Amino acid sequence: MEMTRESYLSERLEDQIAYHQRAAGRAKRSHVRLQTAIIVLGALAPILVNMPNLGALAKAAATGISLLLPVLVGIANFRKHGEVWITSRTAEELLKNEKYLFLTQSGPYRGNPAAFPDLVEAVEAILTAEHRKFRSVFDQEKSPKDGAKSAEGKTPGVASGEAKS
Repeated sequence: MEMTRESYLSERLEDQIAYHQRAAGRAKRSHVRLQTAIIVLGALAPILVNMPNLGALAKAAATGISLLLPVLVGIANFRKHGEVWITSRTAEELLKNEKYLFLTQSGPYRGNPAAFPDLVEAVEAILTAEHRKFRSVFDQEKSPKDGAKSAEGKTPGVASGEAKS
């Protein structure tokens, strides 16, 4: 099935721009809210702890804040809203740039008889790179460290029967 210029621009390019715009907005809001809570609660905890004649309610609040802070920091590190925000926003802007260069027949599209196929290749390259970058943000697989065992139970880089020095 061959895709026309108009269908590619609306069904693929515009759709991806809108997706990345929404994803960046969600990630930014989550990142800002989470970081604000961490900063405010982090500043509030020592104030409560150092209050003279600390009442039971203030003690409970200080304890609750002290317990909540590492949870919020853990969520921030796990969800990586800041990285997702930047990755999505960058992809959105790169896609918009290609779109406007193409529509105005500027840059690499000026006088180019293969402008549409070149646009498709550029857009798909941006999307592939963005996908790889997004995955790398969340990639939990680390290269084996010294002494680590591979899936087969062997130490990486050591043939069977050899001792690791």
